[in-house]
Amino acid sequence: MIRRDEGKSWLLISQMDHARIAGEIADVWGNETVPKLPLADVLAASVRHHDDGWKEWEAEPQVDPETGGPRNFTEMPMPEVTPIWMQSIEQAAKRDPLDGLWVSKHFTYLAERARPGRRENKVEKGAIDAFLVGQKPLRKIWRGKAYKRFGDIPELEAGVEIGLKWLQFFDSLSLWLCCDRRTEPHTFTLPDGTPMTAKPQSPEDIVFDP
Repeated sequence: MIRRDEGKSWLLISQMDHARIAGEIADVWGNETVPKLPLADVLAASVRHHDDGWKEWEAEPQVDPETGGPRNFTEMPMPEVTPIWMQSIEQAAKRDPLDGLWVSKHFTYLAERARPGRRENKVEKGAIDAFLVGQKPLRKIWRGKAYKRFGDIPELEAGVEIGLKWLQFFDSLSLWLCCDRRTEPHTFTLPDGTPMTAKPQSPEDIVFDP
């Protein structure tokens, strides 16, 4: 759940809707300036569905017991977040082993980033560590299945890496759109290192350069 403060009220955006927005951008990505997505048949669906594990939680979202307000996704306890991540990953792997690899590596990255801040909390750290340990053997299984598509390990690793970068790019772009009203330009970095600036023109229009 994404919570935006709107004066005395909130605008609440589900994680699945955030991912759907990311997926809709991925579906139409590419023109004469920016290349189309690699492995687009799998990658665009992966972007759109990478947060599907939130479906049950968001049907009955919780509130923060201290504030009484709805919890933003950044405020969730790790013992509650990691099972949601695992559901997202399991659903991705059922669609395609490459999809499972991308989504697993995406949430592994988030878990590794969160870990330093939870070192003093044994419950939080334990949930992160259990998640990280559990994902390793699963990725090995999905790598074996995805290998049949690529035929050699270097090509497979390159496909996994570029797909992960695109998923993270569209995830970041959608979060930027969802988390606040946007009036100022913001520069993103495409997976190949090219800078791309989003320039809000009005509440309805944003121009991307290039």
